[in-house]
Amino acid sequence: MSTAQEIVSRFYVNVLQRDGEESEITTYTNQILSQQKTTWDVLNDIINSQEASDYIDPIVKLYYAGLDRRADVTGIDHWVDALRDGTSTLLQIANGFVNSQEWSNTYGSTEPTGQVIAALYQNVLLREGSAAEIQAWQDTGLSTAEILLGFSNSIEFDILSQGAIDADKGDAGKYDISYYGWNGLPDPLTTAADFIATPDMTPTDLVV
Repeated sequence: MSTAQEIVSRFYVNVLQRDGEESEITTYTNQILSQQKTTWDVLNDIINSQEASDYIDPIVKLYYAGLDRRADVTGIDHWVDALRDGTSTLLQIANGFVNSQEWSNTYGSTEPTGQVIAALYQNVLLREGSAAEIQAWQDTGLSTAEILLGFSNSIEFDILSQGAIDADKGDAGKYDISYYGWNGLPDPLTTAADFIATPDMTPTDLVV
């Protein structure tokens, strides 16, 4: 059985890709022990924090938009650290995605061709882009990485993706190690019942 302090520490590492500060961990630990918050509440606080919005969400969205998949643990840790410490801007990270072999495998070209933009509409917004929309992007003169960010940061994609992004962050928080890209593993609610259960629940209550 994990302690409340271990639970909170795990949430910081797995969801935000960093160690929690002592004051942060102490505050949430005390709230759990005093039953002011459940572990669910704490996990949701971290998932929906400004920090997650600033540093985690943009990278997770780039994985979906640029590579058409969930982020892997090694990748998200690397890119989040680079974004947070200022080593790379989001545009530089997007350029890294565009120049990757995986991008080439998905989109075929690193140039902002009509075919690439049409594929972004299909993969990112799950619809066909009209000829006028595709031409409008080409007329901007933006680089492929800039166009990718335009898609990944669009309101339309936010509406489509927010549930998946929150689920990815939640899955990451529910395991002993970060599982961004969780797929085909045992149900996280049953495997991690020891540290996400509310005070009045037992592991049996979490079986679905």
